[in-house]
Amino acid sequence: MPALSGSTTALKVTSAKASSPAWFVGGLSQVNLPFAGGSLIPTPSVILPVNTDATGTASLPFVKPASLPAGLQISIQAWIFDAAAPQSVSANNGITS
Repeated sequence: MPALSGSTTALKVTSAKASSPAWFVGGLSQVNLPFAGGSLIPTPSVILPVNTDATGTASLPFVKPASLPAGLQISIQAWIFDAAAPQSVSANNGITS
């Protein structure tokens, strides 16, 4: 169920590399391009830096603006610095909502 306008929600990634820099990448469309040994899902319009905690969780709370048009789709993906990954970053599968 989509978050209601004005409600508080959060972007969250779990099971990532602990205590690492990470980025939530978001866009209004999908580009689905090979990137850093994975696939970049959203067309990057916004890149928000976060850090994972000791359990590998990163969370970014936000309030859904009332001004967003009904039916607007947003794609979001998390990228995490991970020296053990083939190109030193790993990503989740992304979501579109």
